[in-house]
Amino acid sequence: MSGEFRGLLDSFTLALEAEGKSPKTVENYSRAVVALARWLRGQDRADDVTAVRADDVRAWLVSLHGHVAPSTEYRNYSGARQFFGWCVREEELEASPLANIRPPKVPEPRTEMLTAEQLRALLAGCAGRDLVPRRDRAVILLLADTGMRRAELAALTLDDIELRARVCYVLGKGRRPRRVRFGPRTAQAVDRYLRVRAGHTFAERPALWLAEKGRGVLTADGVRQMLERRGRAIGVRVHAHMFRHGFAHHWLAAGKSPNDLQELAGWKSPQMLSRYAAASRADRALAAYDQFSSPSDAL
Repeated sequence: MSGEFRGLLDSFTLALEAEGKSPKTVENYSRAVVALARWLRGQDRADDVTAVRADDVRAWLVSLHGHVAPSTEYRNYSGARQFFGWCVREEELEASPLANIRPPKVPEPRTEMLTAEQLRALLAGCAGRDLVPRRDRAVILLLADTGMRRAELAALTLDDIELRARVCYVLGKGRRPRRVRFGPRTAQAVDRYLRVRAGHTFAERPALWLAEKGRGVLTADGVRQMLERRGRAIGVRVHAHMFRHGFAHHWLAAGKSPNDLQELAGWKSPQMLSRYAAASRADRALAAYDQFSSPSDAL
């Protein structure tokens, strides 16, 4: 990028960090601004912020259609909207070129959840008394019981978990703290992991999850790699969001409060709750039918 865009992007990034936005959000918004600036240059159009018009943004969004995933289209739109909105608030612009541009439509997400059989197979693959199998079993059960985000789980410290109370203290998106609860079986798995962890080279580190000897702590990317590795062993593509979807589905299927789910999952607004609920609505409807006396049965 060059000129006005680059200077303002640096300031925009600082503003996002000051607001407590997650590193992933900052990265996504920044990428969107960079992508727009590059596209403008490729079209021989000025990439000066004050020269961008609504038609420029529309043409850029149209150029993305069919070439990137719908979710990526939306992220680019959202990042550009946030950037130009910030420019207006900072009085760098009088009005945002996206003020009257509607967001791209994103299809409802496909439900991706582990079945009970797949979860049992994952856990069976974590048999063993060493640090890694006990850690991986505890991680998988904690994800299943709480639906917490991968980054949230990786950031847990020893002080964040209370086994007797079966509670975790999580720092979520926007640095919003919350408490989540887990079951006795998960508490037992974490306890078994902690007993092995006590003999680790880096046992004095505050991070809850330690990596193999000599590698320090288990990062969010390390959690991703572990889940993918465990999934390959049973022939299933596994990622952390499958547990989050599964937790939301089972909570709602049990007739529990959607508002409580929003709190437990760490969603700031009900929009994400609605998306997750819609993703597995058909599954819950079919399950409900099993408890229903069909009209033909009454004949």
